[in-house]
Amino acid sequence: MHELEVGCFAATTFGGRIVSDQALIGFDARVSGGVREWGKLRRRDFLLREDVSRPLSAGGQTAWCSIFDMGSGEGITTPEWIGANGLWESLPRMCGYLDDGADGLAYTVVAVSWFSRLGFQDIREVISEPGITLGPYLEPTEPAFPQPGWEWLGFDVADGSLLSGLTECGYEEDEDIEGDRKSWSGKLNRHHLFNEEDAAFDFVELVSARVPEHAPFFVFGLYRVGDGCPPPPITQ
Repeated sequence: MHELEVGCFAATTFGGRIVSDQALIGFDARVSGGVREWGKLRRRDFLLREDVSRPLSAGGQTAWCSIFDMGSGEGITTPEWIGANGLWESLPRMCGYLDDGADGLAYTVVAVSWFSRLGFQDIREVISEPGITLGPYLEPTEPAFPQPGWEWLGFDVADGSLLSGLTECGYEEDEDIEGDRKSWSGKLNRHHLFNEEDAAFDFVELVSARVPEHAPFFVFGLYRVGDGCPPPPITQ
C-alpha cells in the first residue's frame, strides 16, 4: 500500500494575487440532483437565495446528501475508517467501494478543499481536553491535488464537521434573514455557494457570530470530479 500525500498549494485570484492556501481534505459521492425536500418553509428559514433549486454543500449531512450512511442509518454502509474529515481520503478506494455497493444509484462524485489564510492553523482546541482539536484535519489524500477536468462549483462556509453555514444553519424568527439576504444573496451562485473567496471569508465572521455554538467556521471549496468514478476494468 503506497503512502498518501498532503497536497497544499497557494490559491490565487485571477489577478495573480496570492490570497490563501488550499488543501484537498477528502471525497464523497452525493445524491445526483441535490437534496430532496427543499420546501417553501425550509427555503424561507435556511437559504439566503430562495430561488436556488438545488443547493450544494461541503458536507453530506442534510443539504447535499451523501449516498453513504453519515450516521443516520440511511445510505450505503462504509468501512470503519474512510478518512479524518468524514470524507473518503482516497478517491480510488471510494470508487472501488462504489463499484461493489452502489447498485445502480445515481450519484455525483465531489472533492472538498480547505482554504486557509492562517497556514491551516485556524483550528480550535476542545476546552475540556487541552491538546485535542476539532476538525477540519489536514491529512493526506489520494490524489493530493485537484486534477484537470474537475469542475469548480464554488466556496462553502462550514464548521469543522462540514455543517454548512449557508444551507444548514437556519434562522430563528427574531433574526434578520431579510437583511442578510440583501447583503449576501447577490454574492451566491446558482449552487448557493460563493463565487469569490473574499466574500466567503467575510461570511465566516458573520456566521461565526450568529451561530457561536458551531464556531469557528471555515472556507471550503467544492469540485465535481470530472465524469465521476471511472468504469471498473473489464475482466475475462
